[in-house]
Amino acid sequence: MTLSLPIPFVRKTGVHLPVHRLHPETHAKSIDTTNILFICGGAFVGLEDIVAKRLPKKKNENLLGEVTPSDLRKYGVIPELIGRLPVIAAVDPLTLEDMKAILTEPKNALLKQYRKLAHSQGFDIVFKPDALEAIAAEAMRLETGARALRAVVEKVILHIQFEAQPGCRYVVNKDVVVGKKQPQVLKMAG
Repeated sequence: MTLSLPIPFVRKTGVHLPVHRLHPETHAKSIDTTNILFICGGAFVGLEDIVAKRLPKKKNENLLGEVTPSDLRKYGVIPELIGRLPVIAAVDPLTLEDMKAILTEPKNALLKQYRKLAHSQGFDIVFKPDALEAIAAEAMRLETGARALRAVVEKVILHIQFEAQPGCRYVVNKDVVVGKKQPQVLKMAG
């Protein structure tokens, strides 16, 4: 893996950025990066092996939680970048429960967005609890983290989005998610 974050961006001083890259006479704007938090993330495949060599007694534990700056250096991260990112934190993989929570709990959760979109087009869409479970399980199977949730939901509701009738409520359950049935269609009151 290669980190492509330019070093000037993580300095504790200002950085000059061109406003428009295509025009040679464009002036640069200065951005003070003092109060900007930079987060570099990734899968870092192979980093766990480096830590395992350093800590041979910790075989089945979460080795990424034990990463040190020297491990990052051995991995190939340049010292200038390591020094400017002093906090190293490992995160655990998302669980099925995490995936279900991501679908429904945040203020701008994915399913809330789709429901609001449906309302703006005059219909409603409801996801039953077993549908949430099936969507989260399919996203877990894809192994691309929370990004997979959008792909799964899009696939499930694609035909609803294009064929929905105003004044109808579409009920999605597990059978709809796995492709066994079409959503139940109900007339909305009022």
